[in-house]
Amino acid sequence: MSKLQVETISHTNNTTAQTIDSTGRILTPARPSFKAKPSSTTTISTNNDIVFGDVTTSGYGLHNIGSHYNTSNGIFTAPVAGVYFFQYCTYVNADTGSEVDLMLNGTAVGVAREFGSSLGYSSLNHSQNLLLTASDEVKVRVVVNTAYVNVNVSSFSGYLIG
Repeated sequence: MSKLQVETISHTNNTTAQTIDSTGRILTPARPSFKAKPSSTTTISTNNDIVFGDVTTSGYGLHNIGSHYNTSNGIFTAPVAGVYFFQYCTYVNADTGSEVDLMLNGTAVGVAREFGSSLGYSSLNHSQNLLLTASDEVKVRVVVNTAYVNVNVSSFSGYLIG
């Protein structure tokens, strides 16, 4: 049996694709990934996209590896074909119901619904994986009533699984 022993795998242009540390952990530093939070606490109304405009504030684990998430319009554009995982978290305003959808190229592919409660804000969370082709676009949109986003707890994230 043969054995391949390397610490780094890189492209011919010297971009590191993979490193293996001394304990055998594999790191993929160029894997597309992002976590964004809203730039301000606000209410988003029906038929509006939620733009999570902050990927840099420290203390929240925010990042945008590869810069494939656009903080101006809230759209993630897949750089390569593959399976991706996405998650978002918002709130439903008290006393109203809400529907917030994960949109793929303008079509709802994941739906989160919550009925309001007079007890206060209810969280609205959704996660799923999607098979994307290169240049597919994914975003979060309020479809029914309103959603409330808070700078301390609301987020949208995604990454390439493989």
